[in-house]
Amino acid sequence: MPAIGTWEQAHAAASAYRTTFGHLDVPADYTDSDGFALGECLANLRLRHLLDRLPAEHKHALDALGMRWTAPVQTFETMLEHARTWAAMHGDLLVPVKEDIGGHRLGTWLATQRRKANAGRLPAAHRQDLEAIDPYWNTPWPQHWQRKYNRAKTLIAATGWRLSSPAYNHASREDRASMDWIYKQRLKFFGLHEGQQDLLLKLGIPPLPDGVYYDSSYDPDRHAFYAGLGHAAAFLARHGHLDVPRHHREPHRDRDGEQPEAFALGEWIHRCRKHPEALTDEQRRALEALRMVWDPTLRRPKPPPAG
Repeated sequence: MPAIGTWEQAHAAASAYRTTFGHLDVPADYTDSDGFALGECLANLRLRHLLDRLPAEHKHALDALGMRWTAPVQTFETMLEHARTWAAMHGDLLVPVKEDIGGHRLGTWLATQRRKANAGRLPAAHRQDLEAIDPYWNTPWPQHWQRKYNRAKTLIAATGWRLSSPAYNHASREDRASMDWIYKQRLKFFGLHEGQQDLLLKLGIPPLPDGVYYDSSYDPDRHAFYAGLGHAAAFLARHGHLDVPRHHREPHRDRDGEQPEAFALGEWIHRCRKHPEALTDEQRRALEALRMVWDPTLRRPKPPPAG
């Protein structure tokens, strides 16, 4: 089929593109799914218009579709508009590298912006523009983690699912995959980036008490600390914070029908607050991952002094 085709073919292809993508910013090498070379066709129509050989009714019909009579040039601003279009449809900028929108290679372009940002070569204004669309467009953790997080976020928002929800067996395969993913994140919570921990806690997903790290070599002091951390994780799971009252006692989980003495979590937290210098860097980081309230009078997390 000739690139220009008939007027009817050209108008139908341009109309379909406009309906799908909301504009006629068509790359010169774009060919639609029907094999029609729309990019070359529009270039031909621009030339005919320039030579005053395009019928007036054709010009008016193209104007109604938002025809660009000068050849489109890819700039940061034009690609940013395509990025906004993607985000409006998908809710993020986690665009696969090979993905394009109407012939615009958005995935490749975003990968280039990330490389520039990571090398310190992306202008601050450009970074801010991208962050305004998606604050997590360039995370220090893998994009596939962020995609799975977004699916978990959608699950929770759409169904009201919570950790205690007994709906696993009746859920769809995709939702079960998200539930399994949530469990794995709880299990390896302390090995995640701080930003990932923040995102999980925002969804009400705390670390799994059974997943709290214990050193393979037995050390009573280390064992006691991580036992306390496990109780703190359980408190966080229930209350969504770690502002533990001084006299609070955390009930042990019932195992084999036995109910051991409750753990004095409030006193344990108080000791950690009073003597942060006695904690290792690893232990302080673990508590901060649980949103430790170091100064209860401020009602907000405050890092302890360096010990």
